[in-house]
Amino acid sequence: MAAEVVDLAMRELRHRDGRQRHAEARTDEDPLPGGETADLSQFRDRGLDLGIPPASVDHLLRHYGTEAAGIFNLAGADRRLLRPLLEPHPAIEAEVIHAVRRELAQTVEDVLVRRFHLYYEHPDHGASVAHRVAELMSEELGWGPPRIQEEAERYLEFVIREGC
Repeated sequence: MAAEVVDLAMRELRHRDGRQRHAEARTDEDPLPGGETADLSQFRDRGLDLGIPPASVDHLLRHYGTEAAGIFNLAGADRRLLRPLLEPHPAIEAEVIHAVRRELAQTVEDVLVRRFHLYYEHPDHGASVAHRVAELMSEELGWGPPRIQEEAERYLEFVIREGC
């Protein structure tokens, strides 16, 4: 489907600007970031060597593929980031930093709902870690204490508003 949409867009662009040649879209051939290889055993070994629990390593590889290497590097550089974000969910704190740096996450909601799915997968919908996520994000985004509190409260309001 993605290839069809890109092909349609390319035809429209050719029509609008009159160009005859445009690079062929390879949407249906190029892997998404993290999907460059099916053999993730080296990456799994690296995560386990760092002391990341097997369930968390498997979670990271399932969600990030080869991009998990960046998360492993973050955790290797700052071992505090190996901590679980919220038991029993397999996410670790390094994923928050990765979400901000590589995926441009800007809000606690963005991290907990769209990236970790804690809103859907944990009984408290991630409310108990909203403040911690805001703290981790603050180090990357330059937030001070008032903004950290505001972001955590905004997430809690979201959880309440959505009826949980």
